[in-house]
Amino acid sequence: MLVAHLAEADASAKIADLAARTREILSRRGSYLRIVAVAAADGLPDHPGIASFDDQEARLAAAYGSPEATFLIRPDGYIGWRGRSWREAGLFAYLDLILPPDSTGP
Repeated sequence: MLVAHLAEADASAKIADLAARTREILSRRGSYLRIVAVAAADGLPDHPGIASFDDQEARLAAAYGSPEATFLIRPDGYIGWRGRSWREAGLFAYLDLILPPDSTGP
């Protein structure tokens, strides 16, 4: 699961960018990956393929010590990758290592 913790400022614009990147990620990984956006902003816009959660109490930032970051959570619950953004090349390199390309994709 890819969890993007969005800063309060411009959360709507950031989730739109995440949605654009989501299409790229999912086209390569298909159903292997779920994407979640978490923000303190109320009423995040809906985007297909992204589950959105409001974190008004900033619990994610308190637990992980970062107001904005992206985490790739492994099926066993451990953090497999952490970075500042879902745009980082390291995320795609890590995904290439752990997830096979989806043979049913484009």
